[in-house]
Amino acid sequence: KLQFLYFIGGLKSRGKGSEGKKMPLLKIFSTRALRLDMPRLHGRVMEIFKTPSAGVQIVSEPNVALHPPGVFIEMRAKAKEDRTAEWMEKALEELTGAIKDAGVEEKVRIRCELFEEAKLFKNKF
Repeated sequence: KLQFLYFIGGLKSRGKGSEGKKMPLLKIFSTRALRLDMPRLHGRVMEIFKTPSAGVQIVSEPNVALHPPGVFIEMRAKAKEDRTAEWMEKALEELTGAIKDAGVEEKVRIRCELFEEAKLFKNKF
């Protein structure tokens, strides 16, 4: 059922202390299959959130029951000092535009969760 997992770069981000940290993560849920220009969207997310290529993951899940219908994006990103409420509001407006530019015609709703890295737990294989 998973339509896309789009990730550019190696399996791990590069740089001191960045192993296994891939953020932001966008999960795109839609009531129908989308024809997204994933490389274009990936590039815009990198620009908006000022993150390296290996740090962005985009997952698209089509044909899910949504109410109201359309496109819902669940996003997780690291909390940083510069990511104030005002900055995030502008970034989400830019992200909505990038998603429209990538081929989405439906109404887009975005929910973004910022998290503190110290409170993130993950498996390492």
